[in-house]
Amino acid sequence: MTDTKTNSIFVSHAWVDDKPDDKVLQLVAELRNNSFYSTCDVILSDERTSIHFKQMMAENMQKAEKVIVVLSETYKEKADSFKGGVGEEYRYILDDIDVNENKYVLVTFEKREKVAPEMLRGREILELDNSISEELLHKLYGIPKYLLPDVSEKNPELKPKIITGFPKSGSPDSSPTPVKCIHNLPARNIYFTGRDDILSSIHTALEKVNSASLIQSVSGSGGIGKTQIVLEYAHRHIDTHSLIWWVNAETEQLVVNDYSSFLKRMGQPASLLDDSAAIIEKVCGILEEQDNWLLIFDNVDEGMNVQDYLPSAISGRVLLTSRISSCHIGKLIEVEVLEVEEAVNFLNNRIGEDKDFDRENAKKLADRLGRFPLALEQAAAYIAENKISYEKYEKLLDEIGTGIFNSDTYIKDYKYPVTATWHISIGKFKRTESVQLLNLLSYFAPDNIPFSWILRQKKFLAENLKNSFSNEFSANEILKPLVKYSLVKRDGDCLSIHRLFQEVIRDSLKAAGDDTYVACVLDIVYEEFRYKYDTAEERQSFTQNVPHAIAAADKASELLKDDEQLEKAARIYHEIGFGFYNLANYDEALRWYNKALAIKEKVFGTEHPDTAITYNNIAEVYRRKGDYDKALKWDNKALAIREKVLGTEHPDTAITYNNIALIYDSKGDYDEALKWHNKALLIKEKVLGTEHPSTATTYNNIAGVYESKGDYDEALKWHNKALEVKEKVLGTEHPDTAITYNNIGWVYDRKGDYDEALKWYNKAMPILEKVLGENHPHTKLVKRNIETLLEAQSPN
Repeated sequence: MTDTKTNSIFVSHAWVDDKPDDKVLQLVAELRNNSFYSTCDVILSDERTSIHFKQMMAENMQKAEKVIVVLSETYKEKADSFKGGVGEEYRYILDDIDVNENKYVLVTFEKREKVAPEMLRGREILELDNSISEELLHKLYGIPKYLLPDVSEKNPELKPKIITGFPKSGSPDSSPTPVKCIHNLPARNIYFTGRDDILSSIHTALEKVNSASLIQSVSGSGGIGKTQIVLEYAHRHIDTHSLIWWVNAETEQLVVNDYSSFLKRMGQPASLLDDSAAIIEKVCGILEEQDNWLLIFDNVDEGMNVQDYLPSAISGRVLLTSRISSCHIGKLIEVEVLEVEEAVNFLNNRIGEDKDFDRENAKKLADRLGRFPLALEQAAAYIAENKISYEKYEKLLDEIGTGIFNSDTYIKDYKYPVTATWHISIGKFKRTESVQLLNLLSYFAPDNIPFSWILRQKKFLAENLKNSFSNEFSANEILKPLVKYSLVKRDGDCLSIHRLFQEVIRDSLKAAGDDTYVACVLDIVYEEFRYKYDTAEERQSFTQNVPHAIAAADKASELLKDDEQLEKAARIYHEIGFGFYNLANYDEALRWYNKALAIKEKVFGTEHPDTAITYNNIAEVYRRKGDYDKALKWDNKALAIREKVLGTEHPDTAITYNNIALIYDSKGDYDEALKWHNKALLIKEKVLGTEHPSTATTYNNIAGVYESKGDYDEALKWHNKALEVKEKVLGTEHPDTAITYNNIGWVYDRKGDYDEALKWYNKAMPILEKVLGENHPHTKLVKRNIETLLEAQSPN
C-alpha cells in the first residue's frame, strides 16, 4: 500500500448557520486516523490569527494532493450563486477540475441527486454514511477497486480450415495437399513482430482478381523493415505458391545473377545462353507457362524498370520493395515505424524476457529510438549479447551517442547498420544543397517543420543553399531527393524527419565541429516564432510550432557560446513561457521562463532590465496560481532593478507597480492595491497618455478593486474609462475589449440589474468564441456568468 503520511487532503464544505458541519470535522479526524494529513478551513483558522480566508483557500486547494468536496444542499445553493467562500472555492474548482480531475473527490452525506451544483452535474459523487467508505479510500490511495489480469501478449495458435470444394467421386481423401513450392527465400526472421495490417493489405491486394493488383510495391526509408515484411509475407504463404523467387534489384547485373540462379534451379543452365537479354527472355518464357508464382524484387533502385524483367502477360504475382516511392508499380504500400506495442513486443521477443519483462523501460527505449526497426534490432541484439538492462543501454546511448549504431557486429537480419543505411541514401544525392537542407532540418523538432519558415528566412542559409532557394520551384528541387528516398516526408508546407535520423546527423556535425546549421535554425526560429495570441489561429499556430522553438533554443544553448546567440535562445524561451501563460498552462510557463532566466542572469546579470522582464513575468504566473507570497517576492526583484536602472517614471516600472497592486487585490488588501495602482496610473497617463491600451488596463484594474470593495458605481466609472480607450484604439472585436464588456456585465450582475448584465455578457461572448475559442478560460468564464444569471432568473 502507498505511504500516505505525506499526502495532504483539503476538505472543502459549506458552513450551515455560520457553523462548521460536525460530520465534516469527523471526516477530517477519521482521515487523519487513516494516516492522511487532512485539514479544512476550520482547523486552519484555529491555527492562525487574522487569517484571510480567500487567500487561505486558494493556497491550500492549490497545494493539496487531493481535495475532498463535501456537497450539500447548502453548498449547492452558495455555489450556484457564487456566494461567499463557497463561491470562491467553486470558481477555483471549476477552473482546475478539467485539468486535474483526479485531484478532486466529490462526496456527500445527503442524497447525491439533491446536492450537485449546476456545473458539477454528471460527475461521480460518493455517498457517505458516518464513516469513511472503502470506495473513498480507493480514490484517495489511487488503487483500483477491481483488478483484471493483463491482456495476454500471445494469440492462441489457430489454423484456418482450408475449403477446396466438393471432393471428386471415388476420392478416398478430400483434404487439401499443400503445394510443393520451389523458392530461394532467405531464412525467415524468427524475431519478426507485428505489422499485421500491412501484411493483410498486401495479401488482400494480391488476391484481387484484377490485373492492376498483380504488382504491389512496398516503400519506405532504409532500415524501416520493408524487406522483412515482404520476407515474412512470402514465408507465411509459401504453401500456397508453386514458385517464389527472391531477386536483388539494386542493379541490372544483380537481377540477371538471380535470374541465372533461377534457370539453374529449373534445370536450364544460364551458361548456355548468349547474354543478359537472353537470360531475361528465357525466365519470362518459363513464367508465362506457369501460374501461382510470386516474384519478389527487393530494394529496387532509381532507374530500375521492373517491368523490363517481367513477361508481357503476368499470370502470377509480383512484389517489389524500394526506398524510393517514385519507383513503385501498382498499389503503393508505405511502411512507417512500428506501433508502440509492436516495438515493445519486438524487444521482448528479441531479447527473450517473457517472465520478467521490463515493459516500462522497454517502451522508454523504443520511444528514444523512434520505434525504428533497424535501431531496435541493433539495440536488442546488443542488450541480449551483453546481458544489460534497457536503462543501461540508454545510458550508453547518452554517453556514446549514435556512434553506437556504426557497428554491424550486432545485426543479423539487415544488410547494414543504422548510420550506414542512411548514409547510403544520402550518398545518392546529386547536389550538396540537398545534404545542407537535411542538416538544417535535423535541428528542428522532427514533425511538422514549416518549409515556409526556411523559404522566408533564406537570408540565414549557407550561400549556395540560399541561392538555390531563390524561388519556391528551385527550393522544391532541392527538397525532392529527400522525399524521394523517404528520408523526409512532406504534407503541404509541413516536413517531417525521423528523430533518430536527426540525432545521427547532429552527432556527425558535432564531431566535425560544425555549428553552422544550429545557428541558422536559431535565427530562423527567432524571426518566425512571434505571436500576439489575439486570435484562435495564432494560438493554434503557437501550439503547433512550439516544439521547433524548444528544439532550436535547447540545441543553441547547448552548442553555441556567443552571447548574442544565447540572448536569442533566451528570447525564444521567454516567448515559449509567454505563450503557455496565454494558454493558462502556468506550470509550463514557469518551466520556460526559468530556462530564459538562467541564460539572462548569466549573460546580462541580475540587475539588467531584460532580466527584470522575466522576474516580472514569473511573478504574474505565481499570482495566477494563487501563490501571492512568491508573486510579491519576484515582483519586488523586478521593481528593485527597474526603479534603479529605469527610474520611477518609466512605463516598465509602472507595469511592476500595477502587478504588485493586482497581488494585493487578490489578497484582499484593497487599500494597498489602490495605492499601487495609482502609482502606476500617474506614470502611464504622463508618459503614455490617457488613450493608450496600457493606461486602459490600469483603469480596468482600479475598477476591479472598487468592485471587490462593493463600490459598484465607482467600479462602473473606471470600467467605462477603460472601455472608451479600448473601443477607440483596439476596436470592438478585440478580446481585451470583450473582457471589459464582461467586467461591466459582472458589475451590473452584482448590482442586481440582470437585464443590463446579460446585455453586456452577450456583447462579450461572440467575440471571445470567435477570437479565443470555446475552450479558453475567458470564454468559459463568460459562458458560466450567462448560465448562472439565467439559472437565477428561472422560475424553476
